[in-house]
Amino acid sequence: MNSNAPRTRVDTLIIGAGLTGLSAGYHLTKHGEQVIILEAATRVGGAVGSVIEAGWLRELGPNSLMQTEALAQLLSELDLSAETIEANPIAKKRFVAKNGHPVALPANPLELLSSPLFSLGDLFHLAREPWIKPAKTEESIAQFVRRRLGQGFLDWAVDPFVSGVYAGDPNRLSARAAIPKIYAMEQENGSLIRAGIARM
Repeated sequence: MNSNAPRTRVDTLIIGAGLTGLSAGYHLTKHGEQVIILEAATRVGGAVGSVIEAGWLRELGPNSLMQTEALAQLLSELDLSAETIEANPIAKKRFVAKNGHPVALPANPLELLSSPLFSLGDLFHLAREPWIKPAKTEESIAQFVRRRLGQGFLDWAVDPFVSGVYAGDPNRLSARAAIPKIYAMEQENGSLIRAGIARM
């Protein structure tokens, strides 16, 4: 190490140039902080990235964005609003791979009852949902969904969604922070099903 090398003063040193590191750096810089971001990989973006394999585009991390006011403001500040692409209506039909075959996620209660994704036990757990009491402590998304809807719904409906939107592990994401509207449905109505019926 060269002790004569010029030293750079920074207010914050961020380790990792994934979305979290880049976002934190951007917001700190906006507030006048001197920031340095260190990244071990040869590119920024962390889990976010796209590759083309055999003519197909494959997303390495999240493949969609949830439209929020904060996201719209950030995209506008970064002059990226024009780069967003609306999902094709055909893409509303979502599929997961089960036993090596694509299976459509149910789009309505009737499809839910006949879906090969969920067992009879999963459906019985779902039927009990209105009588399951809210948790008294902070829960991960996985704990929240497992308690309210059962393991099958976590494995085949929620985990693919969380992976697609957050590129994260539902066991490590806070339900209150990551899915605040669904969390609020339980807090306000005591049940997701009752909340859904109340909103009809």
